[in-house]
Amino acid sequence: MNDEERPDRLEASLPELVGQKRWTRKAQRFAIILWPSFGAATIGCILCFAFIDPELLGLALIPEREISALTGYGICFFSFWFIGLLSSGTTMFLRRPRRREDDNGE
Repeated sequence: MNDEERPDRLEASLPELVGQKRWTRKAQRFAIILWPSFGAATIGCILCFAFIDPELLGLALIPEREISALTGYGICFFSFWFIGLLSSGTTMFLRRPRRREDDNGE
């Protein structure tokens, strides 16, 4: 089954989707990278701050500047999210199909 046949079958089986705009491949890839990394950052922050006070973490990392608990949560969340983005982005990069070789095997 090629990609041209698939939307007709989907629209026939789910009439409420008729007329809705479909995502482009680029948007799908973007969502595939962002959504799992967001979930991982959320779980990472929950686990991290179950054991560590964000204000004490701020004192340990930046002793000359006092940060609030909310700032500590934000820094931690975006740090975990960035690490998740790198991981998901690397996975998307590595799963790309190889380019086809020429007929002569080169």
